[in-house]
Parts: sequence; structure tokens; C-alpha cells
Amino acid sequence: MTRILVVDYGKSNVQSVIKSLEQAGAEVTFSGAVESMRQADAIVLPGVGSFADAARYMWAHEQAQALTEALASGTPFLGICLGAQLLMQSGSEGLPTPGDSLPGLGLIAGTVIRLESADAAGHRYKVPHVGWNQVHFSEPSDPNDRRLLAGLAPGSNLYFTHSYRACPDDPRDILATAVHAQAIPAIIRRGLAYGVQFHPEKSSAKGLRFLSDFVQLAKAAWG
Repeated sequence: MTRILVVDYGKSNVQSVIKSLEQAGAEVTFSGAVESMRQADAIVLPGVGSFADAARYMWAHEQAQALTEALASGTPFLGICLGAQLLMQSGSEGLPTPGDSLPGLGLIAGTVIRLESADAAGHRYKVPHVGWNQVHFSEPSDPNDRRLLAGLAPGSNLYFTHSYRACPDDPRDILATAVHAQAIPAIIRRGLAYGVQFHPEKSSAKGLRFLSDFVQLAKAAWG
């Protein structure tokens, strides 16, 4: 059975994530211990809260250092919502001074910015973005990407709740998008590290299938 670590960094309500991963066939450990990150077959970083609070905590407790080591070694990784945004180089959510930022895990070049409240035509959108939204995929070229997206048809409705979005510098790091005033990266990735802006644990059968496919991807990565 695939051993998946759900990272405890004090910023998440994780029970629904843990239950969904267990339903998907994983043996789940919930821990913030650095050593657990080095031993896991795969890592899931869920998230509810601000980028600044999470980044400060993770760097201060050496979790960020351990996670960057795991990512560099090719450990399969899934970041959910804030957990996806933490893959980026920097973010400003939760900081009082405009223009200030804190470092994230730095796997994907780019930053995290607040959602726009109007589109190019001036139509207004609510922020935060909360609810079901269609997700559209770029054509996956990597076999791992095809495996992860196997259970999601183009235009699948998935559940979002967020006020910020990741902005990768390289569009090749964006695997899927949704639209809310502008295009939102819905799935980002670099190697076997994936980040999803939607909440698969709140996305009904499609979300559970997505997590099941991540568990199978992690299993395949270890032969």
C-alpha cells in the first residue's frame, strides 16, 4: 500500500483530505515531523489560510527545507489550494505592505497574486472565488500527466474556494485552467510535483477519482 504523508503545518482542516486519500487506497500519515517527509512514498500538502502565515511556519520549523529536498529527489507531491500556491517562489497574501513578499518552496518560478474582481470587459466577479467551476486541460504530453488526468473529462466541474492564484512564469508549468475574471491556473506541475487550486476532497466523485489517480501515480513512481 502506498504510504502518503499529509503534512501538518497547523493551517488546515485535513480530515476530509485524509479520509478521501484512504478511500483512494493510500496508507495515510498526518505529521509535521521533518523525518516523516524523508520517508514518505508521496506527500500531500493541503491548505486553508494565508500564504504568509504558512510560509513563515514552514521555514521556521524546517518543514520547507525538508519538502524542497523531497521535491528535488522526485517524491510525488500534491499541493491543494494554499498547498499548491506554496510551490511558487513567492507570495504576498497576509503581508501588510504592498509589494512585500515571502518565499515559498520555490519549485516553480513565479508568484502568487490576488484574483481580479473584473474581467477585461468590466464584468464584475466575486472575490473570493467560491463554488463549482469548469476546468480545461492543456494537451498532456507526459505519461504521468495523462495518468493523473485519466478520470477527468475536459470541462469537468470541480470545487474552488480561494482569493489568490498562482502565476507561473513558464506557461508549460500550467496543466489546466479555469476562468474567473481571468484564466486561473487550476493545475500546475513540475516533474512529479503537482498543485491544484480546486479542492478534490470537496469535488464529489470526480475529486475522489483524481486523488485515486494520484495514489496510483505515486505507486508507479516507486515501481
